[in-house]
Amino acid sequence: MIADGLSLGHAIDPAWNDTTKRYEMNASGQYLPQSYALEFSHPDTSRNHSTAASSIQFLDNGHVVMCAGRQGRSFEIDEQGSVVWEYLTPLFFGMPVEQGTTIGLSHNFTFQIEKYPVDYPAFEGRDMSPKGYIELNPSSQECGIASNVHTMHIIPKPSSVFPNPVVYSLTIVNPHSFHNRYQIFSQEGRLISELDCPPGATKTVSMQNFKTGIYFLRESNGVVQKILILSH
Repeated sequence: MIADGLSLGHAIDPAWNDTTKRYEMNASGQYLPQSYALEFSHPDTSRNHSTAASSIQFLDNGHVVMCAGRQGRSFEIDEQGSVVWEYLTPLFFGMPVEQGTTIGLSHNFTFQIEKYPVDYPAFEGRDMSPKGYIELNPSSQECGIASNVHTMHIIPKPSSVFPNPVVYSLTIVNPHSFHNRYQIFSQEGRLISELDCPPGATKTVSMQNFKTGIYFLRESNGVVQKILILSH
């Protein structure tokens, strides 16, 4: 996923061949695909542009969060390309400025951003109420949500997985009231193994045939966990 010099957000769908276990190439030896799978943008394309840093995050509700690093600009757009919210980092080389101050390019450099839902596990038991403003001399009249509809996706509770790191076998506990399917992927995105687990059940998976490295466990509800396998 990249934000390129044309001021557009792009995503690619790598052409992985499960038979050859390689990414496919065209006749000229260039990796496929030759076109983007998705293209998206702020309605004002100049607000995407940055020659360094930046980030793109796909949300489960179909929205996209983008950060133009050198502009210090972050925003969320919905599936129709409308802006849900937009924010300019109000800092001049790390120091707060008055709200409404014009800040030069890279003076409020923002490397990247990531949006978390209100029920993110790390927030549990913590006071998440507003603590004031970053800006000097703030005015709440200049703040507002760009869209009158704001969809918040709730992250499902992950299954219990232990031990992690793992050497010989991995135990998975399905805490849900539904039948869960688990898939284990390599770092390259290859499906290595999969299993089903009834509601409330426990499964043990042998990892002795897995090579040392990092793998990803994906549940049928979309939750993904990272697993580290140590040498046997």
